[in-house]
This record gives sequence, structure tokens and C-alpha cells, in this order.
Amino acid sequence: MRPRVAVAAAVLVSAGCGAKEVLPESAETSMTPRLTIVSTSPLTAGGRGFRPNERVKLVATGQGVESKTIQASPRGVFSARFGLSPAAGAAVVIQAIGSRGSRAMVDVTQPDRTPP
Repeated sequence: MRPRVAVAAAVLVSAGCGAKEVLPESAETSMTPRLTIVSTSPLTAGGRGFRPNERVKLVATGQGVESKTIQASPRGVFSARFGLSPAAGAAVVIQAIGSRGSRAMVDVTQPDRTPP
């Protein structure tokens, strides 16, 4: 190897070793996968912060169990509607597991809407 090439290669390697990309705190938190319940009748979930175009397996439990696999958008967002309509007071749990490592869960108990 020529001396100039060897020096250039050593400089590039040493520069890359200590380099670390630092993201602003808002960018890091926006990349955290989040799952919300958009509606309970029918049960609808919304997700954001997933990897772009990631395949996501959703498992919903609420007076029955239903699962489905969807694909997040290029921005890491999705919406999924289930055939479940949990009754008032029923526990609702939705888990999202992405094919590229993203995970999120929402666990909510419906308020009882019956009059006292």
C-alpha cells in the first residue's frame, strides 16, 4: 500500500470509530413506538414511531382475541380496525410487535357506563 493511501485509510477509520450520531431529545422520543386506542366500537388501534414500512403483528384482547398483520407507512404510522367491540368495563389489551424490533402495548379498562 502506498504511504498516502495508508495514512488516508487510517484517518478515515479513526474518524469513524469515535463518531456517534446525536439526535435531539424530541427526535429520539418521536421514534419510540406508541400504540393508542382510537375507538372501542369497533376496536381500532393507531400506531406511530414504528420503523418505516415495518410489518407489524397486532394482537387484541377484549371479550375475545383477534390478531392481524399490517404494514406501517413510510413514516412508521398505521391504523388497524378489529372486529371486537368490548363491553363497558371490559379490559382491552393490544400488543404490537414489529418485524424489525419495534414493540408497543396499550392496556386499558373501559369505564362502566351503566348508571349507578
